Amino acid sequence: MKKYLLGSALLAVSITLGACGDSDDSSNSSEETTNQTEEAAETSSDNSEVDIYTAEAGDTVVDEYVGEYHFTDVINVNENFTSGPIEGVFESVKVGTFTPEDEGDTLNIVTVVATTENTSDDQATFSLFGAILTTDTGQQIDAEMGLNDGESTHIGKVNHEQYVTYNLGNETIEDINELNFHIRSTSVDNTSVGEDFTITVETN
Repeated sequence: MKKYLLGSALLAVSITLGACGDSDDSSNSSEETTNQTEEAAETSSDNSEVDIYTAEAGDTVVDEYVGEYHFTDVINVNENFTSGPIEGVFESVKVGTFTPEDEGDTLNIVTVVATTENTSDDQATFSLFGAILTTDTGQQIDAEMGLNDGESTHIGKVNHEQYVTYNLGNETIEDINELNFHIRSTSVDNTSVGEDFTITVETN
């Protein structure tokens, strides 16, 4: 009888310890899952704060509608320009790749960022999208449809940001020494104001 009672007691202790161990494992697993979820949320939050305008070298920007930009270099230009009542800054050329959302071929790209200000009360139109890129390697490239952003119509004294993207085709930025952006003049009431102008950016 004593042996039976002793065996029962040992069995009860073993079951209790096993239950505690399972509880500890479950607790640790729950903590790990929580930590991983928090880290993922922080990473997602960090990525969401980066857009084309603020991206630096090494940044990836995901546009769920068109695809993924990855920038390997940023050439800071910061060249001022005036076109009619529009005063602007040709801020930077961002170099990298673009992978379409539909998993098409990855493109070698440059993306131009500029800011503009209308100094008059008139409605003025200045579009960076109309700029044509030529290179010292003989290419002439129009901006990529859909890979641009910003408002070209300036109603009175307002400020805008714009960016446009160009596909370099089979070339990379290492093949090119000079980028020439041929930019159309501002228009007011469908009439050109000022002259077309060119901004040249040395890459190497």
